[in-house]
Amino acid sequence: MYSHTILLAAYGLWAIAAFPLALPSPQGLGTGADSCPSEALNNDTWIELDLDNFLLEAAHNITPAETNNVQALAEYFGAPNFFCGLDNFCNAGQPCLPVTTPAWYVMVAIQNWNQYMNSLHTAVMFATSIMSLIIPQVVNDFNPPRKGRDTPMKNMIGLFTLVLGYIPWSGQMTKFGDFVGNARFSLAHGASRIKPTVQPDQFMIWSDVAASLGGLAQDYQRAIGVELKRLLDSPIDAKDGLGSILGGGDFLGIAQNFSQADLQERVTDVITRRAIALVLQAQKAFIWRFPNGCQNEEDFADVLCMDGGDDEGGMAGYKLIKPDFKRHGNANAMHKEAELLIKKYGMTKDEIFLGPIRCYENNGRQQLANPFGDILPQDKSADCLFNLQICSKEDPSWKGEGIIKNCLRQGLDLA
Repeated sequence: MYSHTILLAAYGLWAIAAFPLALPSPQGLGTGADSCPSEALNNDTWIELDLDNFLLEAAHNITPAETNNVQALAEYFGAPNFFCGLDNFCNAGQPCLPVTTPAWYVMVAIQNWNQYMNSLHTAVMFATSIMSLIIPQVVNDFNPPRKGRDTPMKNMIGLFTLVLGYIPWSGQMTKFGDFVGNARFSLAHGASRIKPTVQPDQFMIWSDVAASLGGLAQDYQRAIGVELKRLLDSPIDAKDGLGSILGGGDFLGIAQNFSQADLQERVTDVITRRAIALVLQAQKAFIWRFPNGCQNEEDFADVLCMDGGDDEGGMAGYKLIKPDFKRHGNANAMHKEAELLIKKYGMTKDEIFLGPIRCYENNGRQQLANPFGDILPQDKSADCLFNLQICSKEDPSWKGEGIIKNCLRQGLDLA
């Protein structure tokens, strides 16, 4: 076993990543294990041996204690030194050394679950480190919102769960990077209990990224630690106890290692694009669509012209703008920001303008719709990932006033 330790001084937090190298294998090692053959470590073995009922019966034979019922189960199986927990990597050993089958399969599953929870704890800091490399550059490029225009912290949860959704667990269908499977698995195995509670008055302060992310990371790690201890202490056969997590054999497999580099490679583009959207949302940027008169698109990055204008002639258009807070009621074009989106961050005009429009139209014309919940997609081009408010001159409420007044009338948050 070895430990990989990362110090994130900017946050005043330690991230300990300890991944065991001596993993359980399908066949035993040594004389004792060779005389104790075992089946493949997968869901099929768990189901064929009816290990759900085996675990339930074993739990019934243990007198529930106030704490550490998992260790009591291990002792019942013949492994009194099997201690799990945060930064404790309990090891099932090999078949019959010391635990015989089928109990050994249960021990392997518990070992893998414990490692998975520790991996989540470590990955929170990996996520913080990755975001700390990306977000300050985004803020520098697009300028932090003026004071009081910061982003509700709840909007940052998706960036963490994006990273956590890639954490590998054990199971026959698992490989590192199987994002959709991992995300669903996390939801099915208690992710709602390891998500920190974010209060309405908690905000992401773009001018102080380190402090904001560090505080959320601490909350996330605390929630993971609390859930890990709760499951270790709860009766195995409790309704929401460890037996419900192990059921079906998802954790029976060969544990996998990962690194921050593995995660960073997979999440950088999505985190970058989402962070840009959140910074622009905090600036109250929006897309204004108008039914005719669009021209000279090739000269302006902040404009997209489309066929299908109204009877007054010309092309319909979309323009990226934001309120002018110094001259109340006016709107400013965002040509510089649009150029950055295209030239530096590789976005297309379809992604900048039509993606938010489709998100708006496909979600009941809800401003800033978030159909992803707390788990962002792995596709950086997915509609709604880069998302801005939408205002339309075609709206029946439009009157002969300025853009800002009309868009406020349509319900946009521009204050």
